[in-house]
Amino acid sequence: AKGGNIQEAKAAACKVRERVSIRLVLDTLDYVLRGGRISRLEAKVGALLSIKPMLAIQDGVISHAGRTRSRRRSLEQLLKAVTDACASFDGKGFVVALGHACALEEMKEFMSQLLAKLPRTLVIPYRVGVGIGAHGGPGVLGACYYNS
Repeated sequence: AKGGNIQEAKAAACKVRERVSIRLVLDTLDYVLRGGRISRLEAKVGALLSIKPMLAIQDGVISHAGRTRSRRRSLEQLLKAVTDACASFDGKGFVVALGHACALEEMKEFMSQLLAKLPRTLVIPYRVGVGIGAHGGPGVLGACYYNS
């Protein structure tokens, strides 16, 4: 929308928004319980089974995108989601924003694994905002990427 009016800029932003994907892996269900997203029973069972959910945010809507029974597997699942999305890209490079809440070392490790699989990827690390941090809790690790 370069040089366009406000309506053209809004239309361009909406087109991009439709192609942006966000995946988040949680380390604990405590904050999802506190936010009223799951019941106390679901949180207890999830904690007993060491469930680590993956959430997706698409067009502003949060949905369940998978779950595993260990942190390592949840990070593998996140890596697969990002690499699968990048697989159909045209090879000019890919931009992935990696966010974390109190998980800097895990994010660095994840970044090195991602770059090993997709060396032409531009990775932008950041700390997640208060909304995701408060509702996901410490240990949230997320990837935001643009689907071509």
